[in-house]
Amino acid sequence: ISKDDYLSAYERKLKRQRDFERFAGYKISIKFFKAFNGEKVKICTLLGRDSEKTFVETDDGEKLEIENKLIAEVKLYEEF
Repeated sequence: ISKDDYLSAYERKLKRQRDFERFAGYKISIKFFKAFNGEKVKICTLLGRDSEKTFVETDDGEKLEIENKLIAEVKLYEEF
């Protein structure tokens, strides 16, 4: 994926299944409708997504399955 494509996607939410497939392995920011495990926003690596859950890995290697109905939005996360 080119840097321009990455920046274009960074400016918008990931919504479609193909967005989640295309950016698997990338760092993402997940905003929740209500706090999830005490967090309103979670920064993690996207592993994949199906019709019910989003699969991610935290920086400490913990793999999580998050129900899609709990997620308000997902965006690519740019580290500075």
